[in-house]
Parts: sequence; structure tokens; C-alpha cells
Amino acid sequence: MKKVAAVIAVAAALVTGQAFAEPTRGFTLESAKTAQDKSFSIDLVNTMNGINQIRVGAFAGEVIVNPTGVGAGFLFGGTNAGRNPSFGYKRTINDMFAAFGMLGLNTQDGAKNEFLIGGAFSGKADQLLINANASLGAENDDTVFAVGAGVYIPLEVTGSLSHFQLGGELYVGNRKNSNVGFAFGGRWAPRDTVTVDVLLLQDPETKAVDAFLATPASVRVNFAF
Repeated sequence: MKKVAAVIAVAAALVTGQAFAEPTRGFTLESAKTAQDKSFSIDLVNTMNGINQIRVGAFAGEVIVNPTGVGAGFLFGGTNAGRNPSFGYKRTINDMFAAFGMLGLNTQDGAKNEFLIGGAFSGKADQLLINANASLGAENDDTVFAVGAGVYIPLEVTGSLSHFQLGGELYVGNRKNSNVGFAFGGRWAPRDTVTVDVLLLQDPETKAVDAFLATPASVRVNFAF
């Protein structure tokens, strides 16, 4: 049903388009970019981690809202406040670095709010685009840290695939029941305001889920305006 919903969301989102607005993240890793002022984006579908994330360009940076929050934008090292929301902010330091923070609210009796702070690096080597993240936070009275890196290569194609790239991400942290996670897939921008991330191979950082190869393994559809 999730894959069917993803197809429906893509079809609905293809109706309109304005200026090309790529998300300020990789598949799950943050980039050093932030959203343009007064811009708005939302995940129509996200089977990578189940969070339909909202991002708004505001306060000289980017406000991030996770309605059912786990982490800033990635699968690892984030707050884990169950089905409660989390709120974050990311601000660009320069063209290559950004800092971010996230607060996870937990409204259960006796539960503690959780948080993380971190940084993102973005760079370019020849045609390769590179993202790297590091974060430190508190979760269930434990101190958690995580690092991750991603490499992406834009493909020179024309027509409907004019904005297309392949990429892979690797991430590791010290959270309980965690291991090294990775993801490989592609990003396609079929319309100016629509971005579709499709993972073909995914191994989430949690040990509770085994690696799986599928077509697709996960889908994330983002709409921006």
C-alpha cells in the first residue's frame, strides 16, 4: 500500500511546477544548504523512515518539523520521541558548513524530552557531490553520537530525466541495537517543485531491520514551493 501511495503522490505532484527546488538534504543526510526564505517543502510520502517532514525557510535559516519525530533529517543518531513531534533549526555558516539542532518532545508521564546538535558539510570533488554529518545528543538518559557521509553523482541526461543523480550514504552511531547503515539509490526531479528519491538498496542503522534489495526499497517524495 505504501508503494501505491507513493505512485499516487508522484502523479498528483506532477501537475504543477515553478523554479527547481532541490531538498536541503541527501536521501537521509543533511547538506550545508538551507531553504530559501519563505519557502516551504513537505514530504508527501516517506517510506525511508516514515516521517513526512516539513521544512520552512525562516529566521535566516531553516525550520524543520517532524510530526512524529525521529532525528533531524537522517536515519541515525536522532531523537526518538515515539509518536510525539520534534522541532529543529538549521543555519548555514558558509558555503560548505551548516549547524543544526533538534528537540524531541515526549509528552508521556515521567518521560524526558530529547535533543541533538550537529553539523553538516557539503563539498564537491570533480563531478561528485559530498555530504558529511556529525551529531551529538541525549536519548533515554544516554549520550548518543553519530557520523555519516554521502556521495552523489549527477548524470548528464536530457528530457524528463534532466535532473537525475545516483548516490550512496553510509552512517554509524552508538545507539543501542545499532550497526553500520547504508543506502543506495537515485534522485529524480520530474517537475520543478517535485523531487523523488528512490532507494534500491537500504540497510537502516537499527539492528531490528535487515538490509533489503528491492525496486524500490524505499521512496521519498518531496513537494516544494
